[in-house]
Amino acid sequence: MFISAVAPIVKLFPMWAVKHTLRSNPYAYKFQLSHKREMEVLRRIFDATKSNNLKWLSLHLWRPETRIACLQDIYLWRIFISDIQNSAEFKAAYGNVKHEAVAACSRYTLSKDEVVMVCNNTCMNIEPLLAKQPESFSPEVVKQIKDYGRAELFRQLFVAQKMEMLQSLDTILYQDADSGIEDLKKIAKSCLGLLLRWDKYVPNLEPKQLVNLPAYKDWEEKANPVVVAAKMAEFWKEGQNFGKMEAFAEKLAKVSSKDARGEAKRLVDMLPSSGRKTQAVKMLIQNNIAMSKYVGYFFRMEDMTTFESNLDLCRYQQEMGFIPRKDIEALPERYQEQILIALAKENFLPQEMFDKASPELKTKLFDIIEENAQMKWFGEFCMKAPDGVVVTKIANLRKISGGIQDMALKTSAWAKVFAKGGFFDEKHIIKLMRSGYSYAIGAFAEKHGLTKEQYTALLFGKQADLAPSLEPYVKK
Repeated sequence: MFISAVAPIVKLFPMWAVKHTLRSNPYAYKFQLSHKREMEVLRRIFDATKSNNLKWLSLHLWRPETRIACLQDIYLWRIFISDIQNSAEFKAAYGNVKHEAVAACSRYTLSKDEVVMVCNNTCMNIEPLLAKQPESFSPEVVKQIKDYGRAELFRQLFVAQKMEMLQSLDTILYQDADSGIEDLKKIAKSCLGLLLRWDKYVPNLEPKQLVNLPAYKDWEEKANPVVVAAKMAEFWKEGQNFGKMEAFAEKLAKVSSKDARGEAKRLVDMLPSSGRKTQAVKMLIQNNIAMSKYVGYFFRMEDMTTFESNLDLCRYQQEMGFIPRKDIEALPERYQEQILIALAKENFLPQEMFDKASPELKTKLFDIIEENAQMKWFGEFCMKAPDGVVVTKIANLRKISGGIQDMALKTSAWAKVFAKGGFFDEKHIIKLMRSGYSYAIGAFAEKHGLTKEQYTALLFGKQADLAPSLEPYVKK
């Protein structure tokens, strides 16, 4: 109320009113003058000081039309040139003082069309824009910049070694490397050469364009082989350059990453069906890469050494689910059993294959599948506080799997529930005795007593200091 009453009086004295319009003042708007009077105040201040250092005035609240009028003024543009806030203000300033509008514009981000406009007006605007908003120089924008502007942009990126930006523009660089303008052609070629010698370069160029560049061999040799293979594999295949594919598959096989193994497999799969493909597959297996699609092939070839190695790798790398079903069904029973058990553990076993298994194997598979189901169910509760309903369901299970017993041993609260409820088998009781869960150990001993073996495990466990108090519970 006080501000509302005082503000009209203060506004009768324009210079005094302006003092209260600092943007940090939440009531600044109440002291704002009309556009006409704001301009009078600003001209009076300029005439009185004859100073070009009037940026402090931008800290005050001014009407939009006042800001634009000042930016169009031969003298007063300096007040707001560093505080441009929108496109209208930028256009006003740019129509008055072009280079200063771009160089001093720190708060406002130029639009794509504005970037193209100012860069095509003069390449002097490229440097301040690169420093202020480099992300604006997208391929879409750079295509619209005139030849001399692109040459200047590429020159600055080359000198500053802005590799990521050059990479994003490589298709434009490739086109300009064939330009009829010598200056543009020279810098574009230099930038491409720089990129191809950068070991992190991921080209947007097509393979047929890459191989025509003088520095292509440098990139093929030094770059990430996964990137090179992903880009060049189809090109090599079309050109029947199978030797290159084999060499890169072997190179990738020695790189310990999932992506490298995947690209190595893809290259080998693309080789023609011949002796060279067989040798390439064997090479990958020898380099500890599972080749699930070829399990049946090596068995039919009676190459049992390669077959056994490959089967072991498929098991360890959880690739059993990718072995073709017809290949599994053609194997002897002992191998089928290994594969079906692995598939059951990986949750990949189809019911049709389960139904066809022998009664003895079916029992093993059933136990694994049931354990997986129990673990999936209990996983929702094992990291929460024990719930009576869940405990009752566990107590009523036909068989409490080892999997959920292991999960119960991850928290002291569930370990205590399982200990008191007698839900642990002997193997897990021993694990409990060696654990740090003192309350669970004590609860088990009081409820069920301890065998000599269980008590011995306690003595060698983390809670051995409980032994004197729990020794009376040892069964004689």
